[in-house]
Amino acid sequence: MHEEDYFALIQFDSSINSWRESLSKATKENVAEAMAYVRQLTSNGGTNINDAVLRGVYMLIKDRQEERLPERSIDMIILLTDGNPNVGESSLPRIQENVHSAIGGNMSLFCLGFGNDVDYSFLDVMSTQNQGLARKIYEASDATLQLKGFYNEVASPLLSEVDLRYPDSAVDFVTTNHFSQLFNGSEIVVAGRLTDNDLDNFLVEVLGQGFEEDFKVQGQASAIDWDVMYPDEEYIFGDFTERLWAYLTIQQLLEKSKSGSPDEKGNATAKALDMSLQYSFVTPLTSMVVTKPETEDGTDSPLIAD
Repeated sequence: MHEEDYFALIQFDSSINSWRESLSKATKENVAEAMAYVRQLTSNGGTNINDAVLRGVYMLIKDRQEERLPERSIDMIILLTDGNPNVGESSLPRIQENVHSAIGGNMSLFCLGFGNDVDYSFLDVMSTQNQGLARKIYEASDATLQLKGFYNEVASPLLSEVDLRYPDSAVDFVTTNHFSQLFNGSEIVVAGRLTDNDLDNFLVEVLGQGFEEDFKVQGQASAIDWDVMYPDEEYIFGDFTERLWAYLTIQQLLEKSKSGSPDEKGNATAKALDMSLQYSFVTPLTSMVVTKPETEDGTDSPLIAD
């Protein structure tokens, strides 16, 4: 952690216990004390995910209200669990509803599921509903590397509330162009269609909130000469960008099908299925048919791959 970070630890099984009652600055002394605390943890009882996450949410809210945290910092909760909720609230939809309501769009939730005894889809949906992501940590010798890889993804947020806007150009069918946060080492891709193909009228604005001040940049987009970039390849730029747009749109529809309202889920699922079939993408909604070479009796043997 960076020394300007603030952090807290909450251990949970059948009961919920906090290392401290509020967040601490990540000084060398505090980190050393936290590591000593973690080393003496033992596994007891069940798994009360609902109350543990809510304890973290309310701790962050309280410290925010008391102005103990830097004003422009990004708030996040990282949930680590190796089991399913079996103490306290055990209904998965109700836990998701409780957490989403308590967070209220004001912080991100990241979920790490260890081993094979977790309901990963439950963690995935809960993360998606709260501007985060989920990762499955496999029981293997490289589990530590898996954890480090995840933390490197989220350890250095650069901007929050990032908007990509196209003020003076006629653009439609744009994929998601608002992002809650941008992390160091990550990227943002937005795809859409220019209705008039006028690249001389393609202005782009990028806005976001930094730690010390707001970020804003405006510029004229420029087209890349693909013949120069790939002189020895037959590269069909239009077909590539359309498939990129379709891929991003399908991914975003699949996310909405997991975390939206009932009507949104149904519409998003149907549209994602139609686009998956239209553009021949394998998704959780489609299958891939593989036909083996003819057998000796002259028949094919089709295989269905999930």
